[in-house]
Amino acid sequence: MAGDILESVVFRKVTIANGASLSGALNVQGYDVVAIQHPADTEGTAYTFQGSLDGETYVNMFSSTGAELSVTKSATLAQLIQLGVWAAAAQPEPPKEFKALVGFKIRTGTSAAATNQTGAVDILVGLRKVN
Repeated sequence: MAGDILESVVFRKVTIANGASLSGALNVQGYDVVAIQHPADTEGTAYTFQGSLDGETYVNMFSSTGAELSVTKSATLAQLIQLGVWAAAAQPEPPKEFKALVGFKIRTGTSAAATNQTGAVDILVGLRKVN
C-alpha cells in the first residue's frame, strides 16, 4: 500500500552554509536515499554528491559510467526530487550508487564548478529503512 511506503520514509536535514557549496555529512547507514527537498532560494541547477563508506573520508561520487553523479534541479523553485524509479509494484528503487553508504554530503553544482550559496540553506533528505 502507498501508506506503507510513506510510513517507511524518514526525513533528515542537512545544511549548506552561507558561502559554501557542500553540506555537512549525513549518516545514512541502514537507509536508502530516496528523495531530496529544497527551498526556492537554493542556488544552482544541479546537485552532486560526496559519499563515505567509513563515515570519515568523503569522496566525490561517480556513476558506473564514470560520470559525476548529478541530479538536475530548479534554480528558482522549491522542489521535491524523487531519486528512485517507481516500479510496477509501486516500490521505489533508489539509485545503486547510494546503497551501502555510511554517510553522504550534497553539493550544489559540480566538483569542477560548485555553486556557493548566498545564505544558509536547509535541505531535507528522504531515507527509506533497509530491511
